[in-house]
Amino acid sequence: MGGFFKSTIELLPDPLRERMVKGLVGIARRDGTGITPRKKYIRKLLRYLPPRDMRVVLENVYGFRMELSPYSTIEKDVMVDSVFELRNSELIRSALFEKPEGAVFLDLGANVGYFSLLAAGVLAPRKGRVVAIEPVPPSLERLRRNVSLNEDLKGIITVKGVAVSDSRKTLTLSMPVSTRGFATFSAAHRGGESISFDVPADTLDGCIDGETAGKVAFIKMDIEGAETLAIKGMECVLENGPDVLLSLHPLELAELGGTVSAILGYFSNKGYTLYAIEGGGLKPFKESSVITYTDVFMRRDGGC
Repeated sequence: MGGFFKSTIELLPDPLRERMVKGLVGIARRDGTGITPRKKYIRKLLRYLPPRDMRVVLENVYGFRMELSPYSTIEKDVMVDSVFELRNSELIRSALFEKPEGAVFLDLGANVGYFSLLAAGVLAPRKGRVVAIEPVPPSLERLRRNVSLNEDLKGIITVKGVAVSDSRKTLTLSMPVSTRGFATFSAAHRGGESISFDVPADTLDGCIDGETAGKVAFIKMDIEGAETLAIKGMECVLENGPDVLLSLHPLELAELGGTVSAILGYFSNKGYTLYAIEGGGLKPFKESSVITYTDVFMRRDGGC
């Protein structure tokens, strides 16, 4: 699809382009969550078809609504597949169903709120709560908007616009223009055009009151390499041994002076067993498998 196609599309009125996008998304979703030739083609079309500032409100397979942009990698997945990271989504849901009434889910690096809303759907009938932490201003604005779209869930989600770090301070985040939705404190993504934001930071223990910390049952942690900073300020939150789903970013981690071994060792020393999420279940995690972005699930015997 070259310049002629793109130029032709840009001549179409925005309302027509939006209707075309919604039609294509509907077609893609008929193929389920797997990769199909038709979905690949629709993803290519979505690079050019939507107006740049377009947002589409859609309900997904789990029943909550989100305002989505086809120019964000994460949001395009939710648009086309009706789900993001299916294995992680199902892991979080199944783990939360096992937790006691009143459990708290922490979403560190909540982005625009997919996993926060996913968890809220499970915890709402069980008197649980969600704390969604997101420091990037554009993502934070979208997160709040997505929470507000779900009247039955917004009362149990608390949104905090702060970065999780080792102390209270101000930090500078960089977000590449080409991959909206990903931001980091490191220079690992700064090869192309990027946008920088000065954001408030605090320890996780400083963000969460004592009563809430004692009820934390699951932590989803996707903070683009800032784990080295975050683990220095989360002792209270980890005291009861909540489950942890950690997204490892080795390049960004190294840029900030950390290592995969140090992060995994920290949790191992606290009694956690590490698992890889493969197929339909969990398998022993091998550190040697961490070359690029990798998810690891951690659970402590006797944890909450």
